[in-house]
Amino acid sequence: MKKSIRLIHPREMPESTTRPEMSRVVIQPAGNKDSRKHFVDTIENQVDLQKHKYLLGVHYEPLKKVSKDGKVALWGVTPGKNGSNESKYRKISIGDLVFFTRDNKVFCTAEISYLFNDERLARKVWGSDKSNQTWENMYALTNVVYQDIPYAALRTAIGSDAGDNFMGFRPLDLAKSRGALALLGLEDLSWDVAVGEEIKRTELHDKYGGGRFGGIEPSAKTPNVLLFTSAYGSEFGYNFDQELEDGSFLYTGDGQVGHQDPDSGGNKAILEHREKGRSLRLFEEASKKTFVRYLGEFELGNQQPGYRVSPDREGNERKVLVFHLSPVGKTKIRTRLDKTKKSATVTFQEPEKNISHSHERSTQSSTTIATRREAQLQNRYFQFLKNKGKEVGTVQISIPESNAPLRADLVNKTDFQVIEVKAGVTRGYIREAIGQVLEYAYQLKRIRNESWTPLILLPGRPSEELVGFVKSLGIELVWEEGEGFRGC
Repeated sequence: MKKSIRLIHPREMPESTTRPEMSRVVIQPAGNKDSRKHFVDTIENQVDLQKHKYLLGVHYEPLKKVSKDGKVALWGVTPGKNGSNESKYRKISIGDLVFFTRDNKVFCTAEISYLFNDERLARKVWGSDKSNQTWENMYALTNVVYQDIPYAALRTAIGSDAGDNFMGFRPLDLAKSRGALALLGLEDLSWDVAVGEEIKRTELHDKYGGGRFGGIEPSAKTPNVLLFTSAYGSEFGYNFDQELEDGSFLYTGDGQVGHQDPDSGGNKAILEHREKGRSLRLFEEASKKTFVRYLGEFELGNQQPGYRVSPDREGNERKVLVFHLSPVGKTKIRTRLDKTKKSATVTFQEPEKNISHSHERSTQSSTTIATRREAQLQNRYFQFLKNKGKEVGTVQISIPESNAPLRADLVNKTDFQVIEVKAGVTRGYIREAIGQVLEYAYQLKRIRNESWTPLILLPGRPSEELVGFVKSLGIELVWEEGEGFRGC
């Protein structure tokens, strides 16, 4: 029986856009003197992360999460002559498989679990080559398996020339990767429904599995959880499905009667989708009966779902789970628009707990490992304010003129501060934060006639020029420093 490829999320690289829909194969020669030694030093004898924690910085925690007992297999690629390896390195992603080659065979395969650039660490563990380059374009590996695949078999599988001795770091294209994966007995379970495409629901399940009638349908056939949102969901107690302004999606949990249980059924499938290697695929009903429209892939934005109070199918008040789903790659705006006339509202809520590990996704070609870093920073500042006795929460602002509500990251209700959190200190992050936080303050003034101070929270102090720019707009600025926070 063929094995399934586990489709995994994108690599931890700021240059990434969207991940490929199948695993890529990377040819990695390891036959010269240096690479043979490196293989022994950092793959056969895995790297103890604790010993290098001071060098790893922000990479320590994500590497620890993919390590076993604090040790991880590492490999790296030099920039190459005139940077020839840099563009190749940018093609690879988490979940890709590395084929290590030497002595006329693929002698080992492994799965990429994290990518990062760290020149200091590379020099520490491997030194440098004759050109004084080091293997700084690094990746961590899991599922290391020793193989004995002759070059001739690999050449046939990928359609290369008889003289191809697999010299040089080489990510294969997807067609050749498919052939190479077949050598390992791996089956390509690629997703081929395009964003915006309409498909008959029965045909969808015939191909990708999952039940034909539920709102959350985990598949036992493919690594997917199929999610369905409908204009008629409120009839059954599903009142909170909503696309937000940033492209994320609030999705009501599973269960029509009584309190919804996070540890059962479709709710559990969503909460465990990363652990199980499943992608969340969101669909809405199409205008054509029995058809659904694919809105795109999403991932769980918060480890713990939020709770709302709403009547169930029988009219009894109960707790409803609301998952915050973040888009992965390109998604499509919902076509259904509410017909009822809405008024502007402001709803203060308790902040949802964000997951603390770093994990990248992309939203309309902008990479967002930032999303996880923002969540971590937001959690730390929330606790910082709570320790000072502040009343802290978040706020959702619904505007009739917009289909998606505004949602501030935090509000300090004691000091009337509305807060936008960003994961970086560069101009792009700050310009985006300025527009967001000024609108929050404007809408709070317009709707509630309350004067809230806009505040931007950053992971560090930006340049003096940017500090001056922010202050000139009447926006407060706070950044993390050491074990606490400073502001101006």
